[in-house]
Amino acid sequence: TEIDTCELKVPEKLGFHLRPASLIAKVARHYGTKLSLIVDGREYDASNVLSIAMAAGLIARKGYKTVLFEGDKRVLEDLRLLSQYNYGEDEKGNPTTLPQELTHLWT
Repeated sequence: TEIDTCELKVPEKLGFHLRPASLIAKVARHYGTKLSLIVDGREYDASNVLSIAMAAGLIARKGYKTVLFEGDKRVLEDLRLLSQYNYGEDEKGNPTTLPQELTHLWT
């Protein structure tokens, strides 16, 4: 396991609500390694949807456009890709198709 950090955009329009939070948690659980969402120096367990939701409130209140994730490089690569696809949503919060590289999210 190689630990690294990456700064990723917050999902456009609706932030880290249920769908994006669920996908992030699924990625973390798929690899079985620790993944943290760091906001204002506070660490949130990104394998836990409720923990992400707690961070989401702070992110929305402060108007942050990016956040920091820390964890296994494999997890961060998946999150980078997920971020490129706006965490599986269009601008209205409707689900969108994710790339083939993320099919493990549906198992």
